[in-house]
Amino acid sequence: MAAFIRAHTSPDDNVLVWGSQYATVNMLPGRRSPTCYVMQMALFNQGWAERGGPEFLGNLMAHPPALILDSSPTLYPGSGPPIAATTNPWGSSPHGVSAAWASVYAYLHENYRSQGRVDFAPWWPVYIS
Repeated sequence: MAAFIRAHTSPDDNVLVWGSQYATVNMLPGRRSPTCYVMQMALFNQGWAERGGPEFLGNLMAHPPALILDSSPTLYPGSGPPIAATTNPWGSSPHGVSAAWASVYAYLHENYRSQGRVDFAPWWPVYIS
């Protein structure tokens, strides 16, 4: 895992692990996360989404990740929908959750493209800008 990230990013690049765990993915290769929310699960709950969604998006825009590893297929639905789900997978959620995360998904879909999956975690899609 660390070797893959080192091979596809530079030491100054940010790497986002989308999902609800695996902060070690950033630590082992020595790459920063673009956000303090290394586990986004809490941000998908009503009450946190209204503040956390926009803050998370602001972090991504200010510190764009060079690489995104989507760990959510391992944990979904607890970790939130995978990036590829749709531009607004929260359509049936409470309005605050839906509105907050629609912008995040739109940003990801507009700025990142899928590059397949990685050998060390074949169920994790990889995205690059």
